Amino acid sequence: GGPCTGPRRSRNNRRRETGEHAPRTVKGPQKPRDPFWHEELSEAVKAVLAEKEIRTSTGTIDVSVDDSRVKLGTNGYSSLAHAGGIIAEGTFTCDGDGKASFTWSHCISFSNGEWIASTETIPSLLSSFSLSDANILPVGTDETAETLWGEKPDPKASLEANGFQMRRVVLTPRRRR
Repeated sequence: GGPCTGPRRSRNNRRRETGEHAPRTVKGPQKPRDPFWHEELSEAVKAVLAEKEIRTSTGTIDVSVDDSRVKLGTNGYSSLAHAGGIIAEGTFTCDGDGKASFTWSHCISFSNGEWIASTETIPSLLSSFSLSDANILPVGTDETAETLWGEKPDPKASLEANGFQMRRVVLTPRRRR
């Protein structure tokens, strides 16, 4: 702010005055990474996930359950995309035996050509499953929202308007090359 009065005046460099030449921010040892939530799963459940080729290399596990795609993310975050044109977001808990329970706090569905809030849909959504269940499968590596539910407009505006954390539907993380 303020009026423009020509070239900037030089400021005194405090480090030069005090004789310090090292930068002020000294980086210490790197902070250890918090363990991923799924590292707490039993060896039996980890073996089932590996056998089904469900990726556990990130803090997120993405699974396919019948017509739903479910993300079990970090800090208890979960999201769901359903082939019927439903998107939900909420939280989950998971015990060591892989039993996951969901609490959906936001839900929109595609109806009459638009994405609308639909909290009445929440009771019909998945409320729990076990990661060891036979119907828990990996999400296809090339699967997208469009391959799941067909051509529908981008739900971004409705996601934002209805308090979702997500801004777009990503069914599986992009593989690094």
